[in-house]
Amino acid sequence: TYMLRKKVKSHTKSLSKALDRLQSEQTKLQALVGSMPDLIYIIDQDGFVLECLSSGSTADDLADADKVLHRNLAELFDSRFSDELRKEIQKARIAGQSDSSEFKFRMHGGDKQYYELRFARLYDDKVLAVARNITERALATQKIINLSILDKLTNVYNRNHFEQIAGNLKDPLSEQAGLFMVDIDGLKLVNDTLGHG
Repeated sequence: TYMLRKKVKSHTKSLSKALDRLQSEQTKLQALVGSMPDLIYIIDQDGFVLECLSSGSTADDLADADKVLHRNLAELFDSRFSDELRKEIQKARIAGQSDSSEFKFRMHGGDKQYYELRFARLYDDKVLAVARNITERALATQKIINLSILDKLTNVYNRNHFEQIAGNLKDPLSEQAGLFMVDIDGLKLVNDTLGHG
């Protein structure tokens, strides 16, 4: 019985050390997840959100575990977007991960949001989804684009926009398109007094 007690004591110490290491790693992972602006989910092959890990430092609807946990993607998003997500999940399950993709969507009853999403296979039937809210960046980008193609004074498309559209025509002679040139009398006076748009 002495040898048996010695073995049990040795195994107990070994298990205790392993448990301490495991708790230390868990603390590190919790700190990592808590410091990230990203939202992390575990989603099964049928599109059900099994776990939602986030720092809780965002007012984002997707970060609200009560709104997303144990719900299917089809319940959270419109059918077009939930179908796109399912395709990305399948890609991740087959290839191990999916490319980073940007999505614009609206949760049922919510505002339009922009997200960058990545998926990685966790198990054969589950994926890890990482979502980053990029709404501010996307809106700023759209504002810059609008400033580059709209006349500031009149809010009418400018020459840059015309050149983009003309450049996108595959064969300008085969496309059915028309061009109107308008000369407004007295426009020089307007431009000189109110400024050139």
